[in-house]
Amino acid sequence: MYVAVKGGEVAIDNAHSWMSEIRRGDTSIPNISLDQISEQLTLGVDRVMSEGSLYDKDLAALAIKQSRGDLIEAIFLLRAYRTTLTRFSYSKPVNTANMTCLRRISATFKDIPGGQKLGPTFDYTHRLLDFKLLAENEAPISPKKKYNYNKMPHVLSFLNQEDLMQNEKDNNLDPIDITREPISYPTSRSARLQALSRGDEGFLLGLAYSTQRGYARNHAFVGELRIGIVDIELYIPELGFEINVAEIILTECETVNQFQGSKIEPPQFTRGYGLVFGQTERKALAMALIDRALRWKELGEDYSGAPAQDEEFVISHSNTCLTFLGKELGMFGENMHEELECEQLLQESVDLRNIVTKFAYTHFQSEEDELQAAKEVFTSAFENSNSGKLQKFEHWLNAKDDNLVKTFLVGNNISAPDFNLFDTLDLYKKFLFHYNFIKDAKNENIFELAGFPLVSDFFNNFIQLPKLQKYLNSELYKLPFTNKGAKFGSGKSGITWDPVIDNDTTPEEIIIE
Repeated sequence: MYVAVKGGEVAIDNAHSWMSEIRRGDTSIPNISLDQISEQLTLGVDRVMSEGSLYDKDLAALAIKQSRGDLIEAIFLLRAYRTTLTRFSYSKPVNTANMTCLRRISATFKDIPGGQKLGPTFDYTHRLLDFKLLAENEAPISPKKKYNYNKMPHVLSFLNQEDLMQNEKDNNLDPIDITREPISYPTSRSARLQALSRGDEGFLLGLAYSTQRGYARNHAFVGELRIGIVDIELYIPELGFEINVAEIILTECETVNQFQGSKIEPPQFTRGYGLVFGQTERKALAMALIDRALRWKELGEDYSGAPAQDEEFVISHSNTCLTFLGKELGMFGENMHEELECEQLLQESVDLRNIVTKFAYTHFQSEEDELQAAKEVFTSAFENSNSGKLQKFEHWLNAKDDNLVKTFLVGNNISAPDFNLFDTLDLYKKFLFHYNFIKDAKNENIFELAGFPLVSDFFNNFIQLPKLQKYLNSELYKLPFTNKGAKFGSGKSGITWDPVIDNDTTPEEIIIE
């Protein structure tokens, strides 16, 4: 739908055809198979699975092939596909202490129980091109040795035993699931770790390096980095016990940081933690460094203003799909100033959506609780004061230069924030009608009656854009706002998914003709 804004149907069809031809390449060369990608480009596959939040090597390989090797595009494809899957259960927490280690190193201790295992690593290569690979036909064979199945305890557990390491306390609370509950700030450590685990590796790596150069006073040592195979177990109520349903490869990193103590914590070593899919140790280490930097408030440290200490900055900007799409499709401003405006408005529109999304995925004990929560959503979003989220957009449109059209948020052209705000307002419109918060309202004036005439004009003008009509008349626009697990917005009627009347008729592929 976004591409149609920039060109005609013929041009788009030709662009798709040309892209497919280039993706295939020289037809005299055998077509690359998914098995070749998943078995020989394993680190790329692991990164796509990690940031796509879906452990499936075949699908990750397909995404890499479809994107012509552009890992960012492949990650977006896998994430988009993931949202269509039904969640039928939660696994038991994995026990990484029982990991079958392929690699296990520590920069803190030389001799550790179970030994150091270098594993498959580039660390000791010379970083020179290996021209022997040009003529390599036979598969190289590495020496084999019987695996020592003795448990390999976490290295930092020995510091725990000596009371030198801060003891991680279990608060006995279920971790927040950021795929079902929107992140609100300040957030919990469990939510931060989930966001970091699926965040962009390049962005996290840059932040991690900043912590080592004095921004956040966080110079750490690698307490332990381990890569290996862990069991995934599900509890089956009918059986009364857990069963092993899969084995996956994880990378886990724990860093050791000096800590001189504060008003609320004694002097001791502290840790940063990282856990990611596949063999992705660079990201796991970066994640651990940033995790430790973000714990400054919990440990009573001073805030130095470092980017890695600002959780909203870190979490919001590590998830860059909308920014990526906007820039790829030429809808992210005409200059640096407008790009910054797009960044700001994307975050504001996400904040606005988060208010109602949290409500949508909450299953209340009673109708009274639901109605009370709905009133709180209405107040937070629609309060006609500087604290109301929608008021920010009303002020923004009012402050636009008179020489600029107010059909769009930024400049005189459509941009990524326009789509995000329109989709969010469309969800709020359904919310307002369902709970009857605006009396005697119609589709075209509901936001105006709520006290936001410029937002109302934006919504009405946007929905009438000629190049948007094919999307609005397609199956895509008819899809629910939220997934089937939501209480509000998940059914085709707009309220709650009902398997009796809301049969899932979404085709595998939707083409807007």
